[in-house]
Amino acid sequence: MKKKIIFCGLIAILLLISTINVSSYQKKEIEATFSTESEIELKQTNIPSKDLGDLQFMWGVEEQTGDFQTVGCGCSDTHFYVTGGNNGTDPNKVYIFDFDGNYIDSYDQSGTTEWGWIDLAWDGEYFYGGPYLGSKIDIFDEDGTIIDSITNLPQGVTTAVGLAYDPNTDHIWLTDKFTDLVFYEIDMDGNIINSYSNSYLVYGLAWDDVSPGGPFLWCAAQEGAGCIFYQFDPDLGDYTGVSFEAENPGSTDNKACGLGFTTAWNESAGVLFAIQQCDQLPDGPGDQLAGYTVCEIGGPIPDICCEGTLNWIDVKPNSTVSGSFQVRNCGEEGSLLDWQFSSAPSWGIWEIIPDSGQDLAEGESVTIEVSVIAPLDEKTEFTGKIKMINTNDPTDFCEIEVSLTTPKNKVNWFNQEILTWIFQQLSDIFPILYYILGV
Repeated sequence: MKKKIIFCGLIAILLLISTINVSSYQKKEIEATFSTESEIELKQTNIPSKDLGDLQFMWGVEEQTGDFQTVGCGCSDTHFYVTGGNNGTDPNKVYIFDFDGNYIDSYDQSGTTEWGWIDLAWDGEYFYGGPYLGSKIDIFDEDGTIIDSITNLPQGVTTAVGLAYDPNTDHIWLTDKFTDLVFYEIDMDGNIINSYSNSYLVYGLAWDDVSPGGPFLWCAAQEGAGCIFYQFDPDLGDYTGVSFEAENPGSTDNKACGLGFTTAWNESAGVLFAIQQCDQLPDGPGDQLAGYTVCEIGGPIPDICCEGTLNWIDVKPNSTVSGSFQVRNCGEEGSLLDWQFSSAPSWGIWEIIPDSGQDLAEGESVTIEVSVIAPLDEKTEFTGKIKMINTNDPTDFCEIEVSLTTPKNKVNWFNQEILTWIFQQLSDIFPILYYILGV
C-alpha cells in the first residue's frame, strides 16, 4: 500500500513540474500595447432636427437692390442691414430690410472703397464694419454716421472679413481671410485678448450667447462652391463639432459671406443669418439673405442621462462579448432630446446599435446594444468609458463605465504532444521508481 502511495506521489510531482514547462512551451503570445486611459474621439456627425439648421427665410437681396456685390449683414432690433459694393461703382451702399424681407431704404457708406464694409456686428446701439483693405474697424450708427474707429488691429490684419461682438466682455472677435487663418479677440483699443488658429476659410462671424452650453462663435466658411456654418467654442479655442450646410436656392455657387445672429426676428428662437453669394441674375437666383434657427428660446430643455454598466470577466482574447445600457432624457417636461454616440475606449473593436436618435421625450429611454471584440492580451484588465452626447449641446453628455478582463490561457492536457512528452519523462525515471519500490 505504501509503495502505491509513494509511486502516485512521485507521478504527481512530475506532473506539477511538467505543468510549468508545458505552459511555457504551449503559450503563444502576440505582443500589443493598449492604453486603458485614452479614448478614441469619433468625429461628430450632425443629425437633422427641428432646431439646428432649419431654414426660416431666404430673401433675394440682389433681386430687390440690383446689387450683385452684397457681402456683409447685421441686425438691429428692428431691421436687417446688408452691405454691398454697388456693382463695382462708388459709393458703396448699406441696404435696409424689414423683418418681412422687404427692401425699404439705403444709404452710402462713408469713406470705404472697393467692396466696402465686408462684415457687420451689432452691439445694441452701434454697428461695427470692417472696410476692405482698410486696416481698421469703423463704428457707426443706424444712419451710417461714423462715431469712431478701431485702428490698432493685430499685425497683418488688413480686412476684417468676419466680425462679432461679445456683450459680456465688450470685446470684438475678428478674422482676416487675406493674411492668416486666426481668430482674434480684441478690446476696444485693439489689444489682443486671445488668438486661436483656425482651419477653415472663414468670411463671416457671429456671436451666439443663447444656445445651451454657450456662448459660441459661429463661422461662415467656404468649402468648394458651398457654404458651411461651424460652431466654435471661444472658451476652449476650438470647434465643437456642430455644423450645418447652407441651403442652396438653386445655384452653382453658394458662397459664404457676412454672418450675424439675432433673437429680435423671432423671440422664441436664436436665428443665424447670412449673405450667400449665388449666381448672378438673370441666369441664377442672385445673392440671398438667409436665416436659420440654431436653438429655441424659453422652451423646455432636454438633459441626457446614461443608466447601466458594462462589466465582462474572464473573456477569452479575441472573442466577442455584448451588453446593453440605456440613454434617457432627464430634462424638463415637454423637452425632446437628440442624442448620439461620441466615443469608446481605444481597446477592442466596438459596435454601438443604435448610435444616434432624435426626439426622445422627457422621461423616455432607449436601449443601446453594445458588442466588443476583446483585445489579444491575456490576464489583463481593460477599463474605460462610452460617451453619449446631446447632439444640439455637446457640453451635455453622459458616460458608461466599461471593464473587461481576460484570463490566463489554460493548458490542454488532452493535447497529443503534451501527453507524449509526459510519457517520455516517465520512462526516463522508471529505473528510479523500480529501485525505490524494491521491485
